[in-house]
Amino acid sequence: MSYEFNAADKLSSDYQNPFIIENKFLLLSALIYGGGGIAVMAAARTYLRDHADGAAAVGFFLALSMLAIAVTLAIGALSQFRFMFGRGFPVGLAPELPHTKNGSSVAAEQLQQQMRDGAVLFQEPQGPLAGVLYALVRPLSTAPWTIQFAAQRHFEALIGMIGVFISLCASFTMFAGSPYEGLVSWAYLPIAAMMIRLAFINPQESQAPVDSRSTLVRLVAMLVFGMIGPVLLTRFMPGVAFAQVWAVPACMLVGAIGASGLFLAAVVARIDSVEQTAVSCEQTTIAMNCQPAQLWTAIDRDFQENWARGIPNRSYCRVLPQASETQGNFSGSVLEETQPVPTDIMEFTGMWQGLRAAHTRSLVLLGFWAVTMSTLASTVAWYCSARFAEIAKQDVARYVLLVIAFDLAMFLAFRIGHLLWSRMYFKSRLIWIEVQGTYQTAELDIGNQVTGNARSRSTVIRVEDATLRVWVTDIVSIAFGKAGRRFVMALAPADNMARSMAMRLKEFAAEQSMLLAPTSTRDVEKARVLDGIGQLMSAPGSAAVTLVQGVAASGDASSRSAPTPVAGNVPPK
Repeated sequence: MSYEFNAADKLSSDYQNPFIIENKFLLLSALIYGGGGIAVMAAARTYLRDHADGAAAVGFFLALSMLAIAVTLAIGALSQFRFMFGRGFPVGLAPELPHTKNGSSVAAEQLQQQMRDGAVLFQEPQGPLAGVLYALVRPLSTAPWTIQFAAQRHFEALIGMIGVFISLCASFTMFAGSPYEGLVSWAYLPIAAMMIRLAFINPQESQAPVDSRSTLVRLVAMLVFGMIGPVLLTRFMPGVAFAQVWAVPACMLVGAIGASGLFLAAVVARIDSVEQTAVSCEQTTIAMNCQPAQLWTAIDRDFQENWARGIPNRSYCRVLPQASETQGNFSGSVLEETQPVPTDIMEFTGMWQGLRAAHTRSLVLLGFWAVTMSTLASTVAWYCSARFAEIAKQDVARYVLLVIAFDLAMFLAFRIGHLLWSRMYFKSRLIWIEVQGTYQTAELDIGNQVTGNARSRSTVIRVEDATLRVWVTDIVSIAFGKAGRRFVMALAPADNMARSMAMRLKEFAAEQSMLLAPTSTRDVEKARVLDGIGQLMSAPGSAAVTLVQGVAASGDASSRSAPTPVAGNVPPK
């Protein structure tokens, strides 16, 4: 991924890294996993030396897994250790057009429609659980789509995981000590994993989640199973001896519930909802005697004078009007955005400072939750690795699954937390100019057509009472990551800018000339010589007049007799 750099533009290159605190949590967890992996490997080395090959194999597998997780976390932190924010970021609100290209796009037309309506487009939430969420948190309905969809997924996952956890507790109470306890406890492993999977699906994509009715159906099924499951199992299934693993799905669910709950709390603590949607529109009429597309030269100059930090605007739509027939209609539009300027809103760079701020406390706690899951995973791995040779194989499997449960909760906490750490704000200005009207062509002759020596004839395109609209708005947009999609979150009016731009374009149109006249110094000099010759020829008794008269007389005589010399002041041959 490349970026542009300008030495005179320090704002982008000096932008504060938004992942400072997240990197600290990632490195801390990497150190914990690295230390735990080394401790487990030391125990496995001892088993290998004592010829306990089975325990050594499990120990080495667990140690290598933990070291691999440590390397993954360290790579994630070091990769975003230096935050480079060049001129090519963030992405545009619509597909950008090259400087020399004309055209438009569906996204650009949607932007124009939003500016015309003075509104921001959102999708209506679907499903019963989404209805409950938006009823509890009303400002969420105008939050960015990415936040809305992530909040819906985690709310549904949270409800589902809480329901499964309640069902698990009920089943543990009913089946404790029975021959079916191990079988039922193992059945909750895939059920818990299925519920946690909902929180992992598309955490950053702007894609609406599916209807939550299936989640409610699964919850009802879990409750029904908790009530009638013991009776059905004891009646239709024989008792099977399995080692119970209640702790594994319970820890998995508790870890995921804590992560999703803190994520929702962090979302509610800072909801970026739309509060202003005002757009300035200046409408006037213009008249000009030229091609309507000539107005675009003035528009380009006006845009360049308003470049932000000397950076060219983002061009989203450029449709030049065409006037090629004798008469007809024309329309044209141009939509550009000034270079988005990042707004640094981070008020802290340390974990404890983040805990004191109400709008970031839950997000920092989510990072501590991930570190806690890392500590539990490393502690359990180190504890069980020292007893592999003493405990039964079923207990070894139970400990390994418990480590995996804490690993999943840790990855979930870091993944969903990254979405909120990557939140970035930008300010820019959207300018949309549209021209509509009718035109007709005509020929214009200037000068004395009988005795004049200088005349001008032009074919002109005449435009009368064309409608010129200038739409301008200052926007605040939000993106999740410098390469993530941007969402418009505020539209503020810019009346003075719209009015002044409309007046300048109207004056430019009125000043266009419809006469053809020489402009270069050579043209003026040649016109002066021709004017002198014309005056010489019009003077009576001049040599030129005598010469012309003599030539005319000789032409008449030659038709009747031999040529006769012309009298007068004729130069000798």
